[in-house]
Amino acid sequence: MIDPGDLFFLPDDFKPYVTQIIFFLLFADHHELWASHKKLASVLGFSVRTVIRTVARLEKLGILSVKRLQGGEVNRYSLDQDVLSSFLAECASGPRSHKGRLVQDSSSTASDTPLEPLEVPPETSRDVAGASAPLSLQAPAQDTARDGAGNDEKAPTVLVAGPLDEANECSEPFFDDPHLGLLVAQVEQGRKDGTRLHRWLKAENLLTYWPPDDTYRVDKQLLRQKVKTLEQLNALLTAPVRAEHKWFVNEFLQCCAENDYQAEDTSGVLSFEINLLLDSMLRPGYRGKALWTTESIRAQIKMIIEQWRELATWSQLRLAINHSSEPTLQFLVTNKAVWEAARERWNEENDAKIMQVLERMESGNAGTVAR
Repeated sequence: MIDPGDLFFLPDDFKPYVTQIIFFLLFADHHELWASHKKLASVLGFSVRTVIRTVARLEKLGILSVKRLQGGEVNRYSLDQDVLSSFLAECASGPRSHKGRLVQDSSSTASDTPLEPLEVPPETSRDVAGASAPLSLQAPAQDTARDGAGNDEKAPTVLVAGPLDEANECSEPFFDDPHLGLLVAQVEQGRKDGTRLHRWLKAENLLTYWPPDDTYRVDKQLLRQKVKTLEQLNALLTAPVRAEHKWFVNEFLQCCAENDYQAEDTSGVLSFEINLLLDSMLRPGYRGKALWTTESIRAQIKMIIEQWRELATWSQLRLAINHSSEPTLQFLVTNKAVWEAARERWNEENDAKIMQVLERMESGNAGTVAR
């Protein structure tokens, strides 16, 4: 059993936040505490941001283990008292640095000195991943190679990491690649809002909104299941249209040709938007059933192209739209509201057809009975 008095040996920068959380967990009613960040913040009197940072610090030291449940905000916290006892013994036996590591004496070799988290000075403009990991994470205006006027694609912008303050704990052990940790920290700071990366994280349900701080938090565990390094993340965001989605482009071009529209194949520069749209539309939702299927999307593409000139007058559209006289792939993949309206309109038309069939059957049966 840990003597509460031993906690006074913790470094000064551990007080009051780390010390108070340890006290709270040490004297909890159960070995495993179930709570949300918001609950811990209200009990301890901290902000949610402070709770997140403090928990991450204890996880890094191995004192605290956290089981994060997918699809919810409640976590399971478990204090490792053996690791805490060893840590307190080290604190009592010698001075510690401001991050909780033992300070090396003059006899320590250079290889024994712990490495500090990677930071990029504000005056530099090089990519955080260096030459080995070129990263092109673009803002929405830079994602499309051609605009409505047919202008050429804008040059991709590389990710530039600014200085990250010590409290961000950007070297936390969630990722094998420390640069991925830096990128996540920038997302949570709001420095990547609106970019291709931010839209992908939202589409993949990897962002959780935190109302008290008006910020987003990245689900690091789920992200690590998808990518391990910056190179892998960059490959996802710059991949061509996947083989299972090429039918979408072919269907669009075929429908345009059948309706005498000269549509241009811009799928090469819209690959990210196409993959993002179809992944979200075909992903299983409530009870494992997606709102769209491949066949329903084909039918709705045909309906949209056939009714292109009347598209703006659809009663199912909740907002006014502006579209060109000729169908474009860019319009189709960047206007989710049109797809929502098309699905509703398509369902209404199908229901009307079914009602007509039933009415004909009913009238036929009535005629047979009359004879």
